[in-house]
Amino acid sequence: MDHQFRNAAFGGFNRQDVLDYLESSAQANQQQLQQLQDQLEQVRQELEQAAVREQELLAFQTEAEGLRTQLEQSKAQVRDLTQALEASQQRVQQLDLRVTQLEPDAMAYAAVKERSAGVELEAHRRAQNVLDEAKGQARNVRQQTQQWLSHMVQEYTILRRQLDSTFANAGKQLEQVNQALARQDGAFDHLRDAYAKTDPERKPAPTPLEED
Repeated sequence: MDHQFRNAAFGGFNRQDVLDYLESSAQANQQQLQQLQDQLEQVRQELEQAAVREQELLAFQTEAEGLRTQLEQSKAQVRDLTQALEASQQRVQQLDLRVTQLEPDAMAYAAVKERSAGVELEAHRRAQNVLDEAKGQARNVRQQTQQWLSHMVQEYTILRRQLDSTFANAGKQLEQVNQALARQDGAFDHLRDAYAKTDPERKPAPTPLEED
């Protein structure tokens, strides 16, 4: 863009016009520089966003690959489960057939078991009655034995008291007898001594010598 400068009075260009032009050019350049910086920042942000989207795309691809692998594994598991289910169904059919074949025998066994249960119940009832009767008899025997023991204890207590009283009286009488016998022993000793003194062959006892 051409710019016309005014001529100075002594030749050359007008100084103020030059300064105004330079300042205007600097402002224009500054504006262009700012615009370029803004555009550069916008491009940088777009590049960063593109890099983020690329990373997200890679992560999505990795996740999709993992899901694809899981899907294949799930399909394999479904096939295995389907085969196992078919085998189970065949086994159930076989068991149903076996049950149908054994059902008459099972019904007959149930009838026999019911009759056996009745017989067993009756036997148990009889055994319980016998046991209850035996327990009752045992209780009666224990009661009678307890009563007999109580009676015997009372009789023994009375007899023991009587014997103690008898022995006490007998002791007193025996003491009196012993005293009488002791008195008789003394009398017999006195008579024996008196009789001995009347014996003519009895020698007198020697007289002890007197000491000088």
